[in-house]
Amino acid sequence: MLAFLLALEVLPLPDLARVNSVCRWGNKLFVAGDGGVGVVLLDYPPKLEHAIATEKPVTIATPDPTNGDVYFISAGWLWRWYPGSPQPFMLAQASARSLGVGARFLYMDGGVYSKGGSPTTGDPATDGVVWAGERVNAKRGDSTTAFLTPYYLPTFEMGNVDMRVFYPDMRDLWVGTAGRGIYRYRMETWILSESVCVSPPMRKAYALAGDTSVVWAVGDSGASRFSGGFWLTYTQKGRLFWCGEGMAVAVKDTLVFLGMTCGLLRKKGENFILTRTTRPVRSIAIGGARLWVGTDGGLLLGTPETNELSELDGLSVLRVNEILPGPWGTMVLTDAGTYLVSESLTISRLEDPRAFLSGEAYCGFLMGDTAFVVGNGGFATWDGENWDYMNLPFSPISQRAHGAGGNGRYIAVATENGAYFLERKKGRWDRVTTFHGLPADFCWDVLLLGDSAYVATERGLAKVYLNR
Repeated sequence: MLAFLLALEVLPLPDLARVNSVCRWGNKLFVAGDGGVGVVLLDYPPKLEHAIATEKPVTIATPDPTNGDVYFISAGWLWRWYPGSPQPFMLAQASARSLGVGARFLYMDGGVYSKGGSPTTGDPATDGVVWAGERVNAKRGDSTTAFLTPYYLPTFEMGNVDMRVFYPDMRDLWVGTAGRGIYRYRMETWILSESVCVSPPMRKAYALAGDTSVVWAVGDSGASRFSGGFWLTYTQKGRLFWCGEGMAVAVKDTLVFLGMTCGLLRKKGENFILTRTTRPVRSIAIGGARLWVGTDGGLLLGTPETNELSELDGLSVLRVNEILPGPWGTMVLTDAGTYLVSESLTISRLEDPRAFLSGEAYCGFLMGDTAFVVGNGGFATWDGENWDYMNLPFSPISQRAHGAGGNGRYIAVATENGAYFLERKKGRWDRVTTFHGLPADFCWDVLLLGDSAYVATERGLAKVYLNR
């Protein structure tokens, strides 16, 4: 177990789309956002090198020019964080609109402090200070900002985004926004040269789907798509309409469906089309020419190309947790057992010999022609004819599983007390928690992509590198 954990790296993805301060030092940006602090490596494309999620918004973050540590202010306290460590250190009570870090001292709103947060004396002119906050911010309406070319993606995707933080940096002006990350303008032309949004703006992440080219995440405040090196956000403020929390997502080729509390959103081109449902959508699956939609009270059926859904008789009082379309039919996991829907839409109850799935079937996934299912009795697999069973390192009765995934090398399960990863060749489970860097122990879903995984937690997303 120790060897596995030493090769594991967890990168939390806090809310850095709503930016409160930005500071460049060397080839890195240090970003303070509503959900934490991020260190962005200015590569092509830019990428999030280190991040930490916080309970409260971070107003300012500044690097130490001597060692790369990050000082930041959040919830009335001054913190010190070593990028790569899962926890920051609380230093002293502080509230400031500007923060400078030098070789010897800290500087907050004109005052001089030791690096432990105690008042002292010093001269910033001789200390090589790196500043963030109002001292270096251009102001809205200044001549340097009046000529900025507004940057809009298609209106249905983004809407109007507030530019709130300005950071002049030699030839560039970095602009932090309220929901779209950071824009960089060339001062010679005032034309946007790039945008950087490296994390989705959601406090809670509930469901994940995608592949190596695109990843979708939905949560309590909207949806985000990761593609081309940055996140594109779809939030209530930046959309023509929105309809509550997102609990499910399904992606197949160019088809994208989002399950919301008010119904099903289907992405068509650059727009979304809403099909309202009487109950919140909890699960979505695409199987051939059929679109399966599970709700808190029943199973709906439609086609991926149309917006019409009809209820399937026989499951109308059950909560549908997961839907797995396979070559042997469509497996439906509910709060009252597991069911199989045939090609002719005949419904039958599916019983396994050990009755692992006879109570509530929590979640599952398909690997080839085999279904892997976690129920309140344990972990079972079914290939259409034969049942098999796998040991879990936790009791699914006392520790509910909310999501699961797998590929040829790993199997992962998201639970209320961490995410579990099984390296299949070694046959050993390892648990990942906040101790290793997850934003929260309560995990809703997991998406395996090669040797890495995205984990949706109660406090946002994290990316887990399994082979480092």
